[in-house]
Amino acid sequence: MLRTIVICTLGPENLSPDTILAMVQGGMNLAHLNMSHEEREGHGAAVGFVRDAAIQLGWLVGIMVDLSGPKIRVGELTAPIELERGKMVVLAPDDRVRPGEIPSTYHSLLGTPSMSPGRPTRCGWNISRELR
Repeated sequence: MLRTIVICTLGPENLSPDTILAMVQGGMNLAHLNMSHEEREGHGAAVGFVRDAAIQLGWLVGIMVDLSGPKIRVGELTAPIELERGKMVVLAPDDRVRPGEIPSTYHSLLGTPSMSPGRPTRCGWNISRELR
């Protein structure tokens, strides 16, 4: 029974059939691909190289893929804003931001099921915020 999983992240430095074969021979049994990096063709090639190495050696090798989520960024602040636990913070689209609010370049944030204008929600660090 397999008790240890050796996970290796694949990227430009190790993206060749020979290197991936050597990684599998060395114990890699789970290949990790980060979809935020590289192009689709590179990921397709990596999957093919892993599958070829597994078939060649007769071993099972899994592939784990990290899918990139939305890129939510804070826009330009006109002045610093100090965040305090329990204090209300307003996150607004950068084209409608008012002084003291935090502009966001991610306009699709508004109208999602968990976030809508005027609905309080919580950040991961328990600071309440409101969307406009």
